[in-house]
Amino acid sequence: MSLESERRYDIDWLRVIVFGVLILYHVGMMYVSWGWHIKSTYILPWLENVMRLSNPWRLPLLFLISGLAMSFVFGKMPLGRLMRLRAVRLMIPLMVGVTVIVPPQIYYQSLARGYIEPGYLSFLGLYFTSNPVLNDVTPTYTHLWFVAYLMIYSVVALPVFLGMIFGLIEVGRVMYANDALSNATRAAIRFAMVRGSTSETPATAADIADTLRAQATALLPANLQVTTTFVPDNNPGSTVTIQATYTHDYLLPFLPLEQITLRSESTMTVAR
Repeated sequence: MSLESERRYDIDWLRVIVFGVLILYHVGMMYVSWGWHIKSTYILPWLENVMRLSNPWRLPLLFLISGLAMSFVFGKMPLGRLMRLRAVRLMIPLMVGVTVIVPPQIYYQSLARGYIEPGYLSFLGLYFTSNPVLNDVTPTYTHLWFVAYLMIYSVVALPVFLGMIFGLIEVGRVMYANDALSNATRAAIRFAMVRGSTSETPATAADIADTLRAQATALLPANLQVTTTFVPDNNPGSTVTIQATYTHDYLLPFLPLEQITLRSESTMTVAR
């Protein structure tokens, strides 16, 4: 099924509505007593209470919608390709905004505050050199901060977060595999100590290895190696040592981790 056929138009419309509210909110900022880039001489006190109604949910909902959009494509393409796609789709609009859309806003803001004289071309020289006369750090993204934050969350923070989460999962898998290997080795050594040469069913090295593998149900048999050593033989009073090694494979290919070898060893005296 294509991504287009799976498109969530309800989420699209929710995004349209939220951005519509956002546009009206920013227009309203000109007519309230709160600080803003450009202010009108007409202040509407009642408008502040209306605008406050959207404060608790406006921005959280925007981030939620962006996260939903990310989740819809996550897992449908390699993580590296997804990160590159997000970087391109966010970086290009951000750069266009910083260099084309934002400068006129800063120009009229600086005019209104008396920082500069009229003249857009001369202003651009100040803007792109971060001249202190503008009393601001430029070039800047102003209202495009949302796009900048999304880029940080998507391209930088998300891989780090996923790496931490999946890294913890892999650490848990290694610990589980190590415990399984140790428990299977102890079970096999107990099997070997009571199946020496004088027992009714003496165990060979192959029997002991099969017993260990049967106990290690959580491990891949192909990655498990078992060595059994009797000193001097398998008669009662001799010692039996089992050495087991397991090559642990990581499940997540995007984590730059190499295989590790887990080891377990156990020695006991042959009882019979």
